[in-house]
Amino acid sequence: VQVQGVDVASDAGAVKARALMAGMQGACYSEEGSLNKFLVDDKGLLFLFVFGLPPLVHIDDPRRACWASLAMSQLMMQMELTGRIGITTGRVYCGIVGSNTRREYTVMGDTVNLSARLMSSAAANSVLVDETTFKRCQSDFTFLKLSPIRVKGKENKINIFSPQMPAQSTALPAAPAVALPDSVERLECPSKVSFVFKVISKRSGQNIAVRLPWPPKSTLLGGDSPLTEMRDWSCLQEVHESVDSILSSSGTPLIISGPSGSGKEELVESVMKRCADNGMGPVFGT
Repeated sequence: VQVQGVDVASDAGAVKARALMAGMQGACYSEEGSLNKFLVDDKGLLFLFVFGLPPLVHIDDPRRACWASLAMSQLMMQMELTGRIGITTGRVYCGIVGSNTRREYTVMGDTVNLSARLMSSAAANSVLVDETTFKRCQSDFTFLKLSPIRVKGKENKINIFSPQMPAQSTALPAAPAVALPDSVERLECPSKVSFVFKVISKRSGQNIAVRLPWPPKSTLLGGDSPLTEMRDWSCLQEVHESVDSILSSSGTPLIISGPSGSGKEELVESVMKRCADNGMGPVFGT
């Protein structure tokens, strides 16, 4: 991420940079990403955010990166700054580099280099992603398919795409509609990025906001899966016992893990519904 318009050498600029850092970290951490680098050079401020660093690894990390980048873009425009963002998906080296004198934890590789090229090629206040990221996120966002570009280190032109803020997003306002040039194609997504429900608490009668980053799966929230109706499902029983323990205490994180297809999303929805029924909110499942 490149940000221009902040003079960190001045008192006012330092205060603005601090506010920017807090906002950028908030957008990143809300999607469980990591801030790896913050640099200041003649091109402005540079941030390196990484999604998928252990132990915060998710099957939908590309989607999380796109969603966080759109929130960052909105933040920079609200602060009257100019930002450019590049996102790529792939395998990278992750670990310690340096010597006994100076070392750091970082990520390195072609994927990292390409994200920097995309950032440099992005228009002001826009986000560019590579084709791998697009394929992993095309069901979650509307994308603009732009003309292929040449970048340093690549023999052939690469396909680039730009994710757009969902019109029905509950988190941030959608970007205004603009006329598209002939070289740009809009690729619509079939679903929203964030799904928010109002659950009436059985204890207090109040509406509790429940947010999901996926379409509802269980019948509890309007989905088709009947897994949460299986009272003899041992996993569901264990999760409910854990939730009841949390509700009787001051609260603690609850981590549900398991192989793909084991019903984790249905279990998360059951947890969120049970918490909302007992007046705990807002509730977020990830």
